[in-house]
Amino acid sequence: MAGALQLPHGPSPHARLDVQIAEASHVDEIASLIASSTCKLPRDCARRVRAEMDNPDKLLVVALADSHVAGWARACYVAPSPFAAPNAAPEGWYLMGLFVARAWRRHGLGSRLTASRLEWLGQRAGRVLYVAEPGNQATQLLHDEFGFELLHDEVLIGGDVGQLYVREL
Repeated sequence: MAGALQLPHGPSPHARLDVQIAEASHVDEIASLIASSTCKLPRDCARRVRAEMDNPDKLLVVALADSHVAGWARACYVAPSPFAAPNAAPEGWYLMGLFVARAWRRHGLGSRLTASRLEWLGQRAGRVLYVAEPGNQATQLLHDEFGFELLHDEVLIGGDVGQLYVREL
């Protein structure tokens, strides 16, 4: 697949790092990253990425290292079904998914991707939510840096159970 994971094996201290809203030229590299962490086919992931990029209720941002995708993150608006369970995640804007290529972890890209999404959401909402699997300390520590607080111990979202966190903007 063209553009698939052409990152260097490890971070260069001279790499130019940037975070921006994803563009069509990033689709194949984002899809390759998603496929590498989910064991799905890159072409299937690419279709999903394109659909998300075309949806005005979703945001997809990328972390670039020397113009190659080193990570990605999403935000989206969630509106539960009228038939949702009583403990369904409430309606609102959510941080949904963040992935950084293994070689680029612990270099601040997760924080930069989160800050970028919060800035974008600050123009659209008074609060932002995210759901974490219980015990996922990495995501909890990352979001603690941004002032998120536990709102509910157990909510349902997309068929999964997690802990709901909130931050007022």
